[in-house]
Amino acid sequence: MRKKISRRGSIQVKAVISDRVDKGTTFMSFHFSDSVTNILTNDALDPITKTPEYDVCSVRLDPLEKS
Repeated sequence: MRKKISRRGSIQVKAVISDRVDKGTTFMSFHFSDSVTNILTNDALDPITKTPEYDVCSVRLDPLEKS
């Protein structure tokens, strides 16, 4: 388990380490309105398309204690 932290909040999720994303990046699904990922992301809008910048957000991953 990892705790994913951004300036807007934090969540605890199970993390899978793989080579499917570039080193130094993380991915979480944000395609569903009830996804907690959307709470952690930047609320800025692209100036041209007016779509949210969901895929540009700095986060920190902290390991959790095993219970």
